[in-house]
Amino acid sequence: MKFVTEKQLRRRQEILSAARNLLSEAGYAGVTMRALAKTCGVSTKLLYDVYGSKEALISQAVAERIGLVYDAIESGTREKGVGHLMAISSGIADAMLELPNFAHAFANGIVLQREIYTREDYSTRAIRRCLLEIIQRGDLPRDHDLHLLEMLIRMQLQSVIMHWNTGGVPDAQLRAFLQLGVCNVLKTLVIGASGKQLLEIEASLLKEIGTAFAF
Repeated sequence: MKFVTEKQLRRRQEILSAARNLLSEAGYAGVTMRALAKTCGVSTKLLYDVYGSKEALISQAVAERIGLVYDAIESGTREKGVGHLMAISSGIADAMLELPNFAHAFANGIVLQREIYTREDYSTRAIRRCLLEIIQRGDLPRDHDLHLLEMLIRMQLQSVIMHWNTGGVPDAQLRAFLQLGVCNVLKTLVIGASGKQLLEIEASLLKEIGTAFAF
């Protein structure tokens, strides 16, 4: 087994950080192994030896950023169930608007073009956790296909991100549209107190944005 030294770990973190910065500045197409190697003071051979390809390198860099975002969301909320899902949506909006250039590059290179994929599916695990919390409250039947619900929620969130990326969703309304996407998927399925909470949230959000959620 080949062990990675502390120096090698630090260098890899520097490379991933530089990749995220370059992605923000130049977009996916502007990130080249040669430019990244020059920025980091290493050879392109080393980058290929460690990561194998540009796609794999950027995937790891983006996955690390996404992991940090979800860790921050999870550590910053005590909400459960529906409230937990709303906190995730709000946290995604905050992270995107904190680094808008990176978020636009992510949308162009990953969500829209689907050229690379993140290695760790943080969103699926977080969404499943929220759905299980709703089930534990007795507000979502256990026989529902959780995998399908996760996929539908992710598709709604991605749809909002795509529209935001092209100017269809204003920054000020990004959080509301992300949360409405979750409501659209679950409002006819969730019952009890959680169902009532979803409908109240939806009514408040529609009043906030002043239009129907049409994505």
